[in-house]
Amino acid sequence: MTIKVGRLGAESSGNHPKIARALPFSKVQAGLLAHPSYRPPAPFFDARPAGMKWRMLGNDKFGCCTIAAIVRQMMRNAYARGKPLSVRDSDVVNAYLKMNNGKDTGAMLLTALDFMKHEGIVLADGTHLKVLVYARVATRDRVQSHSAMQSFKGLYVAAGLPLALDDDRDERLELKPSAERTHRDAVRSMGGHAYNAFGHDRDGDKVVLWEDDMLETPAWTSHHREEAWVFADNQETDQVLLDVMFEQLAALKADLGTPA
Repeated sequence: MTIKVGRLGAESSGNHPKIARALPFSKVQAGLLAHPSYRPPAPFFDARPAGMKWRMLGNDKFGCCTIAAIVRQMMRNAYARGKPLSVRDSDVVNAYLKMNNGKDTGAMLLTALDFMKHEGIVLADGTHLKVLVYARVATRDRVQSHSAMQSFKGLYVAAGLPLALDDDRDERLELKPSAERTHRDAVRSMGGHAYNAFGHDRDGDKVVLWEDDMLETPAWTSHHREEAWVFADNQETDQVLLDVMFEQLAALKADLGTPA
């Protein structure tokens, strides 16, 4: 199998001031576990709907991965509910360029989440796609990551991709032993990329970088993944999930002394 490699465009959020004010998933997790319908993560999970085809969503021509990955998650959610979305590549590209004042310069995941929360995307049929609320996930905490993935049916993540990805385009993201690595294996030697994780098993996470399903091994995740988020969109029908998200967000804003 040869994977299709598109454009990159995920800037590192680093120590951006808004990161410290973002809702942490640990608070959401505590709220969810108070309800009998939620449990700690199972060892195996796969939210990829049978028959769904992944798309580039304009990410082969523009560095719009930050918007494309949000929309891909929304498309997964809608497809799983039996109501597929009619998203055109131009819908994603136009939103990305609007977010960036017409420039193809990439973006932080946090910037894309805020844009999709305040602006969103209006499809040709009038459907308005928006993010309602989001939370950051501890990137290297596998239990928390898998709990978040199962609660929200996916993770919105960013990683610093290595140039070596372009050398061996197979379906497995695997970290080479340190003695075998070259400059082409360095983090972000290719660039930063936003993408989706839709499942996991004992071998790693089931991810979609562009159009192909791949396996991301735990060692690769630990070395290359930089941040992870979950979000609820305006198609979400799980009222418990929404109630907990908004409850925890209001509590966080109260703690920070900012308006709810």
